[in-house]
Amino acid sequence: MSRRTVPWSGVFVSHDRYAGQVAGQTMAHLYGALCLYVNFFQSSFKLIDKTQDESTTVKRYRPPTTPCDRLSSMMQPVMR
Repeated sequence: MSRRTVPWSGVFVSHDRYAGQVAGQTMAHLYGALCLYVNFFQSSFKLIDKTQDESTTVKRYRPPTTPCDRLSSMMQPVMR
C-alpha cells in the first residue's frame, strides 16, 4: 500500500496502527472506495472568476455541486 497522504482519511479511519497483509489489503480496498466517493459525490465549489484590484483579490464561485450533478446537467441537453 502506498504511503500517500489522504487528507480526508482521518474522518473515516482512526489513526491506530494497523499491521499485516490483511490489514493493508483492507485499508487499500477502503481507500479505493473512499476515493470514488469523494471524487463523485462530495460537493465542491468551482471558481468562476478571479479579479485583483491592487492588493485585494476577489474570487467568485459557483454554488457547490457534486461532480455527478455537474455531469448530468451537461448531458441533459444532449439527451433531448
